[in-house]
Amino acid sequence: MKTEFEIDYWKRETLKEEKWKKPHLLPGYVAGHSRESVMGPGCFTRGRITVTQDNVDLLLKTADLFQFPRSKRHVVLFWSSGGCFQRLEIQDFAEAYACKELAASARRFVLKNIMELAKGTDFERLPWKRLLEFVSDDELCVDKEETVYQIAVRWVKADLQRRLHYWPELLQQVRLPFVRRFFLLAHVESDPLVYLSPTCLRMVNEARSFQSCEYDRHDRPCHRMRPRPSTGLAEILVVVGGCDQDCDELVTVDCYNPHTGQWRYLAEFPDHLGGGYSIAALGNDMYVTGKLSEDIKSKAVMLIQSNPVLFSTFFKNNSV
Repeated sequence: MKTEFEIDYWKRETLKEEKWKKPHLLPGYVAGHSRESVMGPGCFTRGRITVTQDNVDLLLKTADLFQFPRSKRHVVLFWSSGGCFQRLEIQDFAEAYACKELAASARRFVLKNIMELAKGTDFERLPWKRLLEFVSDDELCVDKEETVYQIAVRWVKADLQRRLHYWPELLQQVRLPFVRRFFLLAHVESDPLVYLSPTCLRMVNEARSFQSCEYDRHDRPCHRMRPRPSTGLAEILVVVGGCDQDCDELVTVDCYNPHTGQWRYLAEFPDHLGGGYSIAALGNDMYVTGKLSEDIKSKAVMLIQSNPVLFSTFFKNNSV
């Protein structure tokens, strides 16, 4: 015997579509539910359904089963409000029921709030493929790359025996070259998950070589050499000296970030720059060599260190 909800809901939807058909029984996961157990007490009045977090799963399954697009849109609209996105399985659920917009919204929510979501117990049950998809995404919002490493370690250690074989592939998605040197030595290289794996150790050595300026990131193009925008790390254009719009000499060091489209003041030279100098970059540091000021040629070499911005002159010899 069909429940009141099943018959009444089916009639209303089919009459709106002007396709009255004889009601059919719903599958086991819906059949047998009373109106109250499906909708909640008092929420089914005057042909309206109140969607709540308690019934949203069942309503989406029912709307998808009977191909009620209008009802399905309302359920998706409720889910897209954001409250339910705290559940990490929403993307899987949306993809299973062909809700592309909901799946895309759920994915964006997870990428944006991964730091908070990773603290919950649901994160430890996240499927391997889904986790790999998240940590490999450039748009993953983290304050620093070390956070991605900690997230990956937590997921693996939640079920170490079953997940250990995933670890090398998961570590490949962490941008180790952009992890701070101290963290790389004290927390990554000393972790048994890393030093007991030759594959993981090779990735650590690659990161250390990069940080020691043994090669440029463009020499080995891969996703590990591409910093995530959320960390604030990016290649910048540095402008040293020059003239302003009034042709007055500048003694400042400024930078332009092509990702944000913004200029930022870095520092000011301790000495008069003059002209005729050359600039070379080595790693994240720059060297300013020679200058010409009032017919005096300088052979000074100045180092501009990047973190923090410091100036140091280690050779100075002027000649007329």
